[in-house]
Amino acid sequence: MYKRIFEEFAQLLIRVILQFSKVTPDKGVIKEQVEKIKILAKQKEEAQNVIDQQKEEMEKLKESFDAMQKELEESKQLAENSQKEVQKLKELAQQDIEQLKLINTDLQAEITQLKEASSSDKNEISLLSSTIQNLETQVKSKQAKHQTTIDELHMQLATLEEENQRYLAAIIRHSKDISFDFPASVFSPQHSKGHTRLLPDNLKELIYEIYASKPKHDKRRADAGKPRTTLEEYMYVYLEDKCGGKQAAVKWADAVVDGVGYYADLDADIMLFGKMLQNRCDEDYRLIHLEVKATVINLLGAELRKKHPQCTDERLLQMLSEVQKCSIAEGEWKEILRKMYNEEDVSELVKGMEVREGKVKFSKFVKAVLEFQLAKHEKYLEKFVEVFNRVDKNASGVINSTQFKELLEEMKLRPSETEIQELLERIDPQRNESLTFSECVSLFTCETLSSTTVSYTHLTLPTICSV
Repeated sequence: MYKRIFEEFAQLLIRVILQFSKVTPDKGVIKEQVEKIKILAKQKEEAQNVIDQQKEEMEKLKESFDAMQKELEESKQLAENSQKEVQKLKELAQQDIEQLKLINTDLQAEITQLKEASSSDKNEISLLSSTIQNLETQVKSKQAKHQTTIDELHMQLATLEEENQRYLAAIIRHSKDISFDFPASVFSPQHSKGHTRLLPDNLKELIYEIYASKPKHDKRRADAGKPRTTLEEYMYVYLEDKCGGKQAAVKWADAVVDGVGYYADLDADIMLFGKMLQNRCDEDYRLIHLEVKATVINLLGAELRKKHPQCTDERLLQMLSEVQKCSIAEGEWKEILRKMYNEEDVSELVKGMEVREGKVKFSKFVKAVLEFQLAKHEKYLEKFVEVFNRVDKNASGVINSTQFKELLEEMKLRPSETEIQELLERIDPQRNESLTFSECVSLFTCETLSSTTVSYTHLTLPTICSV
């Protein structure tokens, strides 16, 4: 554009000069002048391009400057906020100083009163003054160390969280190693996995200790607003506290898991513990397990009382103890079963009992009853366990609120969002996003087992309540 303008301007200038000079133009000179003007036009155009580029660079510099200006403003605002925080800390420190001054003033006043009261108290006053100075020094020292302690605690917390992640992985690994289908050839009292196997009585004693201490542990966590732990998680917590360290706890857990797998088919109590570790049975069922065991003994006592009405209570207890160590007569064990179950259940239960000449060893009778009751409970929870395991992707026995909604969906329940929130409020009031298998079973289960009478006629299994 500039080139064309300059060419037109050059031609016009030449015409004007010729008009006024009345001189015949020399075409060579004119052509030379035109070329010069073209060169000037080209230089002008190049200069304009340079100017345009410089303008663009100036715009970029301006944008960078504006960004730096904005960052500067943010830095200034941050500095002002920091200054405010510093000022607040200074004010708090000043308040502490003022309080210390007031305390010091009060103490000085007391010292003065003591001096005026008796000259014999000078030594005591001197000691009190020294104590005050020491206390002031300790206060200042604690204030200086406060931030350092917080930083150290944060570092320790990060370390503990890493250890807990590794610990949880070990828990999940061990819980998957239990098996209840060992062939007879495997039963050896010597060694397993490189260590001596726990004796059944020692294993059961450990299990009972875990049962007894877990409710207190759960209550402490609930009071602190923390989620409930699963039985396998608490087993590691308990073993760590008992053994004095996580490494020792893992070794003991290996022994417990090995013992549970080994003795499960021989002892109903150990079998129940293993199934609860695997989340195949809820923790609350342990109360039914104990109730069934106590009911068998109480009904046996009632049968003995019926046969020997004249016996004293002391003699009756002695007879009861003797029977528990040997065998129970057919009339007695059949009567006990009839009082506990209906005819169909009795027939099914008797099929698995070892009856010899009408008698059954009492320990095996109790084991058969406990295993029958547990099998019924497992059968009832079978579908729920299957659904829960599908939702619990990492097989930890714990789900969050989102997975809880999936659980409701899998169970073909269609509660409203309000009803879902009410359920979550009941099972997870602190919103910890941690719902255990046993808590979910308790939420959907109504326990109807009566424990108020000895001779009740039938053990009613837990019923899954509709939402």
